[in-house]
Amino acid sequence: MMKQTLLVGLVAGLAFANFASAQFLGNLPSDPNAATVFNGSSVSNVEARSKAVGFTTPAGVPYELEDVTLLLSDVTSLSPSIPHVAIWSSSSSDGTLGVPETQLFVLDNPALSPDNFPVGVSNFFTFTAGTPFELLPDTSYFLLVNGAIGNQTFFWNAENPAVTPTGPATFDGYRFGISATPPTADSSVFNSFAINATAIPEPATLSTLAIGTLLLGRTRRPRH
Repeated sequence: MMKQTLLVGLVAGLAFANFASAQFLGNLPSDPNAATVFNGSSVSNVEARSKAVGFTTPAGVPYELEDVTLLLSDVTSLSPSIPHVAIWSSSSSDGTLGVPETQLFVLDNPALSPDNFPVGVSNFFTFTAGTPFELLPDTSYFLLVNGAIGNQTFFWNAENPAVTPTGPATFDGYRFGISATPPTADSSVFNSFAINATAIPEPATLSTLAIGTLLLGRTRRPRH
């Protein structure tokens, strides 16, 4: 029974590990105020500047978006600026860098104030998925950042030299727009971010976990 229990526990543990929340793609520095960080791209209101990073999801497994963390600093004295962070579809269907086409999902902003988003100070800010959003397998998307309202301006910061995003998803490149959203121009500035997502288990995996739970709950009757 001990061997059976250990085996079932190992199977269940491996199955859970396959869909644990983890960094899906990103290149955040360890220190938001490291000397290598510089103000790479300014982003302002919806009608003006915007920046997007393209990525393609792994084949075979869908993922549920959890949150996105950006390295930001405010610029305007009308603090705090209000970022607009969203997932867009891509014109690409083969994993190459296309252009953003349609806004699919908007992430919820963290609580921003002049105290935690002061002018000229870089920091990490996490934007959460308030409702479930599924990233389909083998599909290209964009993480797009611009301003929500008015003429407020903030920096989506980057590292110098550029740090290539890594993770289960495939990094496709960046697009920048100086006068319109969505952005369409190529960019060599790799703005700092992290996308966190959870792999969605297949029904067969869920069945394995259910069987494992039942077996773990059983006890052998004592012999008389």
